[in-house]
Amino acid sequence: MSFAIVGYIALGLALILLAWRRSVDIVGLGDSRDRALEALGAGLVVIDARGRATTCNAEARTLLGLGPDPSSPFLEIAAIRAVPGLASLLVAGEGGTEIEVGEGSARRKIEARAFVSRRGGRGRVLVLRDVTQSAALLEELTALASQDALTGAYNRRHFDELGGRDIELARRSLSEIGVLMLDIDFFKRVNDDFGHAAGDAVLKDLCATCKDALRSSDVLARYGGEEFAVLLPGSGPEESEMVADRLRERISKMATPYGEGECGRVVPVTVSIGAYAAVPEPGQDLALFLRRADEALYRAKALGRNRVCGWEPIKQGGGSC
Repeated sequence: MSFAIVGYIALGLALILLAWRRSVDIVGLGDSRDRALEALGAGLVVIDARGRATTCNAEARTLLGLGPDPSSPFLEIAAIRAVPGLASLLVAGEGGTEIEVGEGSARRKIEARAFVSRRGGRGRVLVLRDVTQSAALLEELTALASQDALTGAYNRRHFDELGGRDIELARRSLSEIGVLMLDIDFFKRVNDDFGHAAGDAVLKDLCATCKDALRSSDVLARYGGEEFAVLLPGSGPEESEMVADRLRERISKMATPYGEGECGRVVPVTVSIGAYAAVPEPGQDLALFLRRADEALYRAKALGRNRVCGWEPIKQGGGSC
């Protein structure tokens, strides 16, 4: 046997050995990859050029509700494509979306990202991650940033954001919009006579009463202390004052309890309300609407409280009550 033949045989054996070692490394890497993804709570689905799910790890099956045991490649991809939102993502090949799976308390929010396989560009790689807790935390943080902790009404900052947006929309559409400023009469006496716990109860009852009397499109906010602001999209002066008087009347009939048993008492409260409504003109913003409603509020207080006053442009800073 010539040295050339022996050399070719040796080279062939070396190539076979090298290929075998590389296949072992790839398999080992794949196992490590799956373990790493599952340790991170990530699901992995690999779809080949023929549309088969060649890889669908345990986390992916759990997230998508496919059961603990892998099915056939064709049945599994059919089940994956049946999940709302995933079919279009797989067709696009690249991108991300959020989907919801499950029912009731078991419902989860899943972040899905798709990538095109580098091999021929026909396969797909899908990475899934459960973001239910993150989404819930984000919603909670958003609520904390926009709501008053005591009453559940919007806070001043969020009211200013919504109000600025709605004023601009009203100006563009030439629509009327109303703003109310509401203040509890002699609220300091409530705290002094009944205690701050009773004062907190009054604030919460007042917000609940107002929400029941307002439309879903209206915006209620605790603007500071015992002062509240209301935004009334689509309401003109007459309607805004009617809404204000309805709020005033319902609040005056509130029966906020204080104390227990025979010592229990009801905390009586009334409110004064200032109203301003108009079609916003160029250059007019939420601050102007709030200022005019506040001027009308001070007039209501000056005239004896427990009443509604509307601002009238003819009476600069004045109004009708």
